[in-house]
Amino acid sequence: MNKGKAGAVAAAVLCIMAVLLDWLQWDIIVLIQENYNSLVSGLIAYGMIGIRLAALIAAAVLIFRCAVLKYNKLFIILPSAALLAAVLLQFVIPASDTYAKWEYAFNAEQRGEVVSMLTSGETEELARISESEYTLPLRLRWASHNDKAITEYDGSALKVLFHMHRGIKNAGVVYVSDGSGIKNGDFAIEYEEMMPVDANWYLVRY
Repeated sequence: MNKGKAGAVAAAVLCIMAVLLDWLQWDIIVLIQENYNSLVSGLIAYGMIGIRLAALIAAAVLIFRCAVLKYNKLFIILPSAALLAAVLLQFVIPASDTYAKWEYAFNAEQRGEVVSMLTSGETEELARISESEYTLPLRLRWASHNDKAITEYDGSALKVLFHMHRGIKNAGVVYVSDGSGIKNGDFAIEYEEMMPVDANWYLVRY
């Protein structure tokens, strides 16, 4: 394999690795938490963010090197497309309203099942890790990006926060049992945007 081809393959592999780490980081963290304490898992979480960014930077450097050394254009175009796709998938597309609505619809059934468990009190599958926080079982993993559901009561109304993958923005889906809506201060968060998407369900950015 010549140097140009090797550089192109390495750049593409780095881009794929960055995307996989982005989507699987919380699964990896949960696995680590089962064997180590939260401090270790927290350090690894930040470490994976650094690895993802380093992988994208390294891919860009390899592509630039291929361009400077005037390797075959194919060795520049293909890894460049992989780098662009990796950046879009991690930082741009998840921050769009279209993605938010698609993500809500795609995971609505799992979130509805979690809410049913919480309202019925049948929470055997949910691991309670604090007064208001639950870890979701593997089969309901995609209901929340970090595999956690956070609850609080506003009077008699149950509110449940599920985190969404939104790239550079923090965002979530909130269920409100009486449909009274979301307000600043719920879950100790100041919101930038609160948008109803369905009866009792809201998209939030913060």
